[in-house]
Amino acid sequence: MRATRELLEAFAKGETEAMELIVDMYKDDVYNLCRRLSFTRMEADELFQETWLNAIRNAEKYKDKSFKNWLYTICINRYRDRCRKEAGRKRHIKDNYRSAGDKEYAFSMLRSPENIENKLETEFVNRLLIRKVESLDERFRIPIKLFYFEELSYADIAEVCRIPEGTVKSRISSAKEKLRKMMESELA
Repeated sequence: MRATRELLEAFAKGETEAMELIVDMYKDDVYNLCRRLSFTRMEADELFQETWLNAIRNAEKYKDKSFKNWLYTICINRYRDRCRKEAGRKRHIKDNYRSAGDKEYAFSMLRSPENIENKLETEFVNRLLIRKVESLDERFRIPIKLFYFEELSYADIAEVCRIPEGTVKSRISSAKEKLRKMMESELA
């Protein structure tokens, strides 16, 4: 298979199949990031499309660095743009549950038979943790997701977020501490 740089050069010369090969090489990684950044599959699909459209439009701007990190940077920037646009429309929710149905689900798990209790408790804690991650400020949320869900290194996160590596470490550490306090408070 041809290298990404070679495929980009072919695309610049008009070979549209070259971009199809690039998309095919990176689509799973980009889509997984979109799913982790988005709350619904539909939002993830839209973010995925926006990311690739932006990457195709700006392919000539790619420099010799990690192409995957370049795509992640585009994806996160598109995500941030969407969040800024939606920020004015979002309401503040007084508790951690998105609906009465979520509350009822949480209560039903507490009344579950003992043989499935551990599984449901783990699921409940995981859902709660994901909600807590989502409630973090963006500057903490994005590095924590890239580190734990995308398994990027500190250096790669620094490149994607365009911040110093030390800042990445600090934000991840701060985010973990905030999450620990929120979970202790919630589960106490």
